[in-house]
Amino acid sequence: GYYSMRCSSCHGRNGEGTDSVAPSLGPPLRGNALVKNAPVQVIAQIIRRGRSGKARVYDSHYPNMPSFGPETVPDVEALVAYLKGPLQQ
Repeated sequence: GYYSMRCSSCHGRNGEGTDSVAPSLGPPLRGNALVKNAPVQVIAQIIRRGRSGKARVYDSHYPNMPSFGPETVPDVEALVAYLKGPLQQ
């Protein structure tokens, strides 16, 4: 699905993040408090707009997250449902 195509290279195949490999490109999404607790629209907006500059809520060693528009992730709500559902189990 969209996760394996668009997210896994930076956030890990199973959402575990990439801290154990170089380059470490993205934080874990599995068990991530923001993913679990934020409203769907907040997560969708992060996917659509990416994260850079002041949009990054914490200081980290990860590079900026690119934005993914409708041409790369047509059904952003389905992706968020996956992030909040199967990925958290």
